Amino acid sequence: MGLQPTKTTAAKTLFLIILITFCAVTALAHQPRIVQEASQDNPVIVNDPEVSKAYYAELTGTPHYYKIQTDKTIRFYVNILTPEAEGGRPDFLINLFKDEKQIVTIQGNTWKPYYEEFARDDYWQGPEYESQLEPGTYYIVVSGEKNTGKYALAIGKVESFPIKEIIRTIYLLPTLKTWFFGKSLLTAYFNIVGVSLLLVFVLLFIMVTLTIWYRKKTKAESKGLKNVGLSKNRGGKE
Repeated sequence: MGLQPTKTTAAKTLFLIILITFCAVTALAHQPRIVQEASQDNPVIVNDPEVSKAYYAELTGTPHYYKIQTDKTIRFYVNILTPEAEGGRPDFLINLFKDEKQIVTIQGNTWKPYYEEFARDDYWQGPEYESQLEPGTYYIVVSGEKNTGKYALAIGKVESFPIKEIIRTIYLLPTLKTWFFGKSLLTAYFNIVGVSLLLVFVLLFIMVTLTIWYRKKTKAESKGLKNVGLSKNRGGKE
């Protein structure tokens, strides 16, 4: 007899999926976003600003703008990093405005090396800032000495990774590795984060396949027993 999927098998597979997903999510921390445009007229809208996100972008001559609108008091966190590879510049600064009034300038004279061990990426980590923001409209303005260079803007501290964010991350990993870090495409999934996320989907595929197979098998067996019963009833009547 071959391997036959059972409810126990499905439960074990589901447990593995949950465990691996938890490990991957713990490693990721930030929901990744690639910024295409962040002008003053068309700023990036930051939804759920308390949820941890990382905005990967590149200044090409003008500052970038991020907009937060909140109708409640929130705990605000921001940190800026730049890749250690070519294109990174440890001279970015952040200005925070409420409406048109400047609240604070976040600037660090000392940027320290930071190695992200799960994704195996090297950064220069710049200044960070945390405070409570009252209801209102806020703008985060990212600029630099020459307004050029790549940066990652981390906003929020609450870790959240629903399935759509896992799918988005798998999709964005190759672009982040090649464009932002200047690495080979092969490095996108050859790290703890990439391997964990791919395993999640492999196990999901296996579980779905086994479930479909098991249901078809059960349905066929049920139909067979029903046919046997009908044959016996006909035989009894004769």
